[in-house]
Amino acid sequence: TLGGLIFDLMLGFSLSHAVLNAPFAQNGWAVSRDLANMLFIFILLAIAIATILQISSYGAKSLLARLVIVALLLNFSLFITRVVVDVSNVTARLFYNGISGGTATTNVLDGEKTALTASAFSGKNFDAPPKSISVGLVASFNPQKLISVDSFKEWADKGKGMGTLFFIYLFATGINLVAAWVLVSIAMLFVVRVAVIWFLMAVAPLAFIAMILPKTQSWASRWWGELFSKSFSIAVFLFFLWIIAAFTSSPFLTETFKTAVSSDVGIFNIVVIVALQFAILIVMLLIAKKTTMSMAGSIGGMSLNIGNKLAGGALGLLAGGV
Repeated sequence: TLGGLIFDLMLGFSLSHAVLNAPFAQNGWAVSRDLANMLFIFILLAIAIATILQISSYGAKSLLARLVIVALLLNFSLFITRVVVDVSNVTARLFYNGISGGTATTNVLDGEKTALTASAFSGKNFDAPPKSISVGLVASFNPQKLISVDSFKEWADKGKGMGTLFFIYLFATGINLVAAWVLVSIAMLFVVRVAVIWFLMAVAPLAFIAMILPKTQSWASRWWGELFSKSFSIAVFLFFLWIIAAFTSSPFLTETFKTAVSSDVGIFNIVVIVALQFAILIVMLLIAKKTTMSMAGSIGGMSLNIGNKLAGGALGLLAGGV
């Protein structure tokens, strides 16, 4: 329950407007903007000295054109950053809304309400209480049925020994712990995403001004790569999660194991059935997590290459007209 709650809340929070409206990021951006404005003086001195020394990579014409563009865009750096993040969130919400689930304040085990209520998410920074996607995922293999009171009574009535019951309870405990670990580890991806985006928003002016000089352009490239990578990672993961949720909620799994579960097939057969359903879900989630991390990096690199070509073309046209 705790692992699922952390997963649901961090997923919902990562898609909320709170990420874009964080006071820390906005205050940090203001400080970085003021610092970047002061750095313009030193950049002009660097261009002047490089021109006197006739350093070819510091051509005054192209660097001044780049400086003018950055000076115009610098004050819009936070807006541009938020647009990238917002586009990724809108894309992710297309898949998020397609995944069925209740509110994240619902207890996974018995449907009771937790201390986290919908009022905790009210306000302009939150769109709505996050839905409980984890409930639907865990319900696909329902490990709680192994340790429910009804199961205990049924197995006890069949005269099963304490050793058998101990094994079943130990197995069920292991399944729940692994499921909780997977959900929390995925939730950490969302935590890292939010933290990195806040930092990128705070230093956006410095990243923009780093695009001027040839020696600092690699810093700006890393910033753009991280921005696109972290922003769109959640959209990539939710695409896979949407597929996983559709698969686990489809009649395929339920119909495949329906006869075995409903009939008197023995305790260990039920354990095997739960283990197989559990393994399918966990493996799919781990594959989605690994693929997301890989594809997010590719998205960042691809976006960076496209951005560099567009920026280079625009600067070339401007420099040619100066």
